[in-house]
Amino acid sequence: MNILKKSKYENTPHLEKDFYITEQYMGDVPGDGYELISSTDYAGPYKTLEKAKKMFVKLVKKDKFLNDYDFMIRGPLHAIERRPNYTHKTIWYNPEIK
Repeated sequence: MNILKKSKYENTPHLEKDFYITEQYMGDVPGDGYELISSTDYAGPYKTLEKAKKMFVKLVKKDKFLNDYDFMIRGPLHAIERRPNYTHKTIWYNPEIK
């Protein structure tokens, strides 16, 4: 486990093959509103999304000192359908286990 180690793909996240638990730093940007300012890999890499989700529960959700809403799973670029006939590409994955 690489705690607080920056990814070698940090500037090109779409080239990732693995999944990382990533802390997101959100903030108010003048003229743009509230958005992602930066992010830091907290743990990983994990070969599968399922493994990353299990580790998310173990490392983030069960730690009473961490806010789980500050963390997401980052991985390969994929498409999400938001509404019928509307999709967009993202590197962020829902950490919730179904």
